[in-house]
Amino acid sequence: MKIQCPFNFKTMDEKKQKAKPKRFLIEDMFDKHLTNMGIDHRKILPFQLKHMRKAFYGAIGMFLILQRDEVAAEGISEDDAVRILDDFMAQCEQFFADEMLPKN
Repeated sequence: MKIQCPFNFKTMDEKKQKAKPKRFLIEDMFDKHLTNMGIDHRKILPFQLKHMRKAFYGAIGMFLILQRDEVAAEGISEDDAVRILDDFMAQCEQFFADEMLPKN
């Protein structure tokens, strides 16, 4: 009878090499965005949904291009990159606060 060792002695690097990263689907993010905005895709016109999807994918694409071409390529430090992401979050929060709050 073979006894298995209950401990995993592989290094973190070995684990990372063999572990598959979680796959995040943009379409899932789009669906979640619609839910967060209180939009039922079944209740809007097909062309509206199509253009919303295009805008959503376009925004994500532009963000990724910015990260690749501006942030990563410029050799910005990890701390500064985190600050850039924090600033993006703050801009998004401000946009939604301005757009979602009732106007007096």
